[in-house]
Amino acid sequence: MTINILLIDDDPIIHGGVKSNNECLHERYGSVIYSATGENSALRQLKKHEMDLVFCDTSFDGIDMGPEIANRIREIYPEIRIIGVSTNSNTRRLWEPEYEFRDKDCLTLKNLEKLLKEIIGR
Repeated sequence: MTINILLIDDDPIIHGGVKSNNECLHERYGSVIYSATGENSALRQLKKHEMDLVFCDTSFDGIDMGPEIANRIREIYPEIRIIGVSTNSNTRRLWEPEYEFRDKDCLTLKNLEKLLKEIIGR
């Protein structure tokens, strides 16, 4: 089972860290992580690739617009699982109860593998 993941975040450091895990996740689980830096690039990726999971940052350029981006995605692609992420746990209130929320450490290789195992039932 292949799980395609979209990471929406405007921080290049986060993208670099997750991209470094991409090869390992692809080899072990057949998963691919795609990147987007905002709503427009996210929608382009979603049109090009069938996604199973979206991680969406809370804040873009200091504005808490992640939940708005998630709402737009859900309108078009209601079947995709969306998880809000942030280094600031106080933003959890912006996501719940409509969406899952996790701290950004969920994007480490160890935590991504744990989540993928959970999704595919290993």
